[in-house]
Amino acid sequence: MPAPKKEKPDKRPANLVHAAKAQQAEDRRNAVLALKDEIFELFMDGIGFKLICAQLDINESPQYVRLTLQTYARKEYLNATLARAHSMVEEAVDTARLGKALGDAAGLRVSVDTLLKVAGKIAPGEYGEKSKVEHTGADGGPIKMLAATMTDDQLAKIAAGASAEDDQ
Repeated sequence: MPAPKKEKPDKRPANLVHAAKAQQAEDRRNAVLALKDEIFELFMDGIGFKLICAQLDINESPQYVRLTLQTYARKEYLNATLARAHSMVEEAVDTARLGKALGDAAGLRVSVDTLLKVAGKIAPGEYGEKSKVEHTGADGGPIKMLAATMTDDQLAKIAAGASAEDDQ
């Protein structure tokens, strides 16, 4: 069986190869950043990155476009994301009003719930569900502070795997 052919090594010095690859990466990044205003405009209208890449004829993956914008146009990306969440909430309100006007609010509830849930995921600070952590003991009373009142024997039992309240 013949030996596999080896690729011809690049005869350019290593620093020139690295510089060429760095220049290619910079060209790709600059091509995306040159279209950032158009991309953000479509993104705020609710269009996903896959369709944006197709509409603007961008020859990069949607993930590459998103990560490039998140990294090199961070402030504009965050503003566009927040604007997108705002427009989703406005659309949810309009849908709810339409359902009320048609007398079929239940039929459009799924659409409203979906829009609000997605807006909450996109902008949790604005539209996310608030979670409240309560620090109370049994029956809503104060939390028992056992460590201050435990004897050395009780601590040894806990270390052995028994409950601290077994002796009490």
